Amino acid sequence: MTRATASISHYDTQYYAKRQSSPTLSAEIQAVTSLLDPRPGDRILEVGCGGGALLSRLTALGLREVVGVDWLRTSVDLARQRGSRTRVIQGDACALPFADSKFDKIVAQHLIEHFEDTNEVLSEWRRVLRPGGLLVIVTPNRRFPHQEWFADPTHRHIFSRTDLGNHLARAKYAVKQIMIINPYVGSLSVQFAAARYLQFMRRIPWFGDLGMSLVAAAERL
Repeated sequence: MTRATASISHYDTQYYAKRQSSPTLSAEIQAVTSLLDPRPGDRILEVGCGGGALLSRLTALGLREVVGVDWLRTSVDLARQRGSRTRVIQGDACALPFADSKFDKIVAQHLIEHFEDTNEVLSEWRRVLRPGGLLVIVTPNRRFPHQEWFADPTHRHIFSRTDLGNHLARAKYAVKQIMIINPYVGSLSVQFAAARYLQFMRRIPWFGDLGMSLVAAAERL
């Protein structure tokens, strides 16, 4: 999470336990890992690492360096507990404690929607990403029919596919791909089942366009 969510009590151990058992998160982690295409020599940063589900997956791959940053102490502690080799730092996503061009790849899941100034945070992530490095973002889809699922007083901006692409371009990234996963199948009662078993439907117009999550991959120019 970010400084914007530091005072929100629902980001606690119970929240992360529920979140990390969700099929929608599993689908997001699968999509992110595929886009990141981790290589042994990679230095990867996860900004807003939460409870550490993706971070532990990346650490287990034996990469050159994997680092997580989160503003919340609860998140940092939980992420550290998931693996003794996981390096997690408490810090601000808008003022990262790293040198310029430090990382080959950066990932941020459900984080960018928490900021008033999208360009500010994208520019800071660009600073610590090497030229040609890859940024992967997951964020809620504005076209998902049940926006109440994203209700959170710290959400500042829910993006459409076009909107997210425009923000990335303005922040000097070359967008490689923006896809929508976790397709909407017309009923919230089967949304988790759709995330687990019906991902192929994201390729079908309407079902895919109205899906829950945007996943973007962009290179630093």
